[in-house]
Amino acid sequence: YEGAAHWFRQALAIRSLEPAISIQTARELAELFIHKVKQPERALPLLARLVDQHPNSPAGGWARSEIAEIKQQMKGRAPEH
Repeated sequence: YEGAAHWFRQALAIRSLEPAISIQTARELAELFIHKVKQPERALPLLARLVDQHPNSPAGGWARSEIAEIKQQMKGRAPEH
């Protein structure tokens, strides 16, 4: 999966990438980290960027929801003191 993540990152680095393609690519990379790699914390910067760049779009709403879910899961895994 790391190879796929590399290519998604390469695609996101293309400055002339159309916004819709950029959104979909970021979403796919986030989903890869969340569901396949099982490291949802790696998706947080991508999700935050989607919220920042597209706050009122469906992608922004999806990203906000994913961030909330990941944070909730991280609270559940936090060691107790």
